[in-house]
Amino acid sequence: MVIFHIIVKLDKFLDEKNNIIEDGILQKFEDPKGEHNFMIRVVWSPKICTFEKKINKHVFNDMRFNIYEKAVTFDGEEFQTISGN
Repeated sequence: MVIFHIIVKLDKFLDEKNNIIEDGILQKFEDPKGEHNFMIRVVWSPKICTFEKKINKHVFNDMRFNIYEKAVTFDGEEFQTISGN
């Protein structure tokens, strides 16, 4: 299940007691700080924490590509990104 929220609705959603979700991902899109979109994925448990970074191969402002092609990271195909540090 995917739920999109704006800040006002997100605050209300998080405060509601009947919203019991076992697990999930909370993310917010920000314009990239450099030329390429990237995402850092963190997996945490009490015994281990891992970090992984994916960088989109296309320059974010390149008008030859659609927004998906310029923004996709972990949800895309391997050929669309590179792994980074």
